[in-house]
Amino acid sequence: MTNVEELVDSLPIWQRLRDALRAGPRTIASLAEDLGAKADTIEKAVKRRNGMFTRVLSEDGVQRIALVERRSA
Repeated sequence: MTNVEELVDSLPIWQRLRDALRAGPRTIASLAEDLGAKADTIEKAVKRRNGMFTRVLSEDGVQRIALVERRSA
């Protein structure tokens, strides 16, 4: 029997990023650690899905990745 974590690990990195960012912006380093991915892999996924992800500068001066806010029509 397959457990849920194994299923999550099989998702494309952009989907795992989307899910991880639903709680709010995060640094690339923390995303890489939590997702078990290289920081470079996170960077590439963010660039490829630039309509889904954005970079934000926090009050502490650290750049974080966030989901692009969707507005309903």
